[in-house]
Amino acid sequence: MPISLHLKYILLQQLRQPISFIWTIALPTTLYFTFQYQKNDVAFLGSYIVFSIYIYGGALYIIAHRESGFLKCLIPSRRSLLYFSVALYIANTLIALTGISVFYLLLYCINEEVLFTQFLQLMFLSPALYLISLNALHFRKALSEMHTVINISMMLFIITPFLHQPIAQVLNYLNPIYLHRLFFSSSEYSAHWVTTLLMTSLGIIALLRLDRQPVEGRA
Repeated sequence: MPISLHLKYILLQQLRQPISFIWTIALPTTLYFTFQYQKNDVAFLGSYIVFSIYIYGGALYIIAHRESGFLKCLIPSRRSLLYFSVALYIANTLIALTGISVFYLLLYCINEEVLFTQFLQLMFLSPALYLISLNALHFRKALSEMHTVINISMMLFIITPFLHQPIAQVLNYLNPIYLHRLFFSSSEYSAHWVTTLLMTSLGIIALLRLDRQPVEGRA
């Protein structure tokens, strides 16, 4: 199946779940105004939107199709895996572009100090977030279990950067949203690029080693 057909199929599937898209935008917008985040925190909340779309619409999407047994039909070969992964990235990037556009416009209507240069940087760095999200494929668990793990992880990802306990600082090294935010701060960039590169490489490995067999179908 060519990339265009994969892309059309994925977009149609994603459009059937508008509630999750609305919630992805509503949560960071609510947090921004409720806790009175600073202007520099907009990049962090924007990263949350992009990563949420990639991990729920990308990694969990793959896991859901794997557990339904349909993944083997979608990607019967290595070439089809490449086409599918590229189409999945393009589809979710289009959705992420829409999501952060709405988010930034909402903030701009109330706070004109929003930095639109961050918008461009978010999209420029989005391939890294997409590949990092694929690390979820390393965990060969059922869909319901992965939903739970990812939901808890996303909650920790958005909370730990604002905590000052030592354990929170350690967890930030594994927080892709926090690492993505550091790219907007040149003074902190060099301290975390190795972690980002490692997580990105592991995401590529997870995709290349993707097991298309459902968990319940394994011996």
